[in-house]
Amino acid sequence: MITKQEFKRIYTKAVDQSLHFWTPEIQKEISTHNVGWAPEKTNTKDYLESSWIRYWKVVENLVERDKKTVCDIGGFWGAFPVALKELGFEVSMTEALKYYSDSFTPLFDYIRSKGITIHDYDPFEETPNLQSFDAVTVMAVLEHYPHSLKFFLDNMKTLMNNEGLLFIDVPNIAYFSKRIAFMLGKTPLVPIDNIFNSNVPFIGHHHEYTLDELENLAELGKFKIIKSECFNYSPSRILTLRSVLLHPFRSIVFSSFPTTRELLMIVLQK
Repeated sequence: MITKQEFKRIYTKAVDQSLHFWTPEIQKEISTHNVGWAPEKTNTKDYLESSWIRYWKVVENLVERDKKTVCDIGGFWGAFPVALKELGFEVSMTEALKYYSDSFTPLFDYIRSKGITIHDYDPFEETPNLQSFDAVTVMAVLEHYPHSLKFFLDNMKTLMNNEGLLFIDVPNIAYFSKRIAFMLGKTPLVPIDNIFNSNVPFIGHHHEYTLDELENLAELGKFKIIKSECFNYSPSRILTLRSVLLHPFRSIVFSSFPTTRELLMIVLQK
């Protein structure tokens, strides 16, 4: 059984390797339709590194349930698929390659060189013609899609074998920090300037979820809910008067009301 710290080491190394292929052209391109990804707004390295906690939640379940084959939907940077491959899983990932220019070719070539199959596939628009997998992961994806998820969820069923698991994680719109900010007049939704300054179509967050809503989505899609989790993963590096005053209460709130934590994850079966 791999330990939490060992996974963190392997994943962090995968992040460092993938970021060798970062270029100003890539950063500019991914922020065209979502300026929230612009360098001055998002530290890509920090985001990827702190995400090890999200992915550890998946790995725990994969090992516990003896799953071998995994498909990561929208794997993009490839750090998680590369880490899974290092752990001995058979790994595929999907990306709609029509949305990427030649500046991404070295990154995708690197991911393939690690033994990972990249399927050129858009699960929001196309019925899959792929093998089925022991596990399908949909991490930080659903919040970017503004339309009905019925077609997408039906496609996920096709990608899962009979005992397959589907992992979905999304940001929690009822996160404690967002609740406090909302009471002070700040929207929990995407800042309007991010939308205004992005090219059409905007591909940032269209819909964040509460846990009840995410579980309802699973039921609408006719999935069986195996597990639901709420947890935090982002490091708090920015000290403000508000954060200092609220800090003593955060652990009490998170302990008493888990659905106020930052991120939601559900594990599903057909």
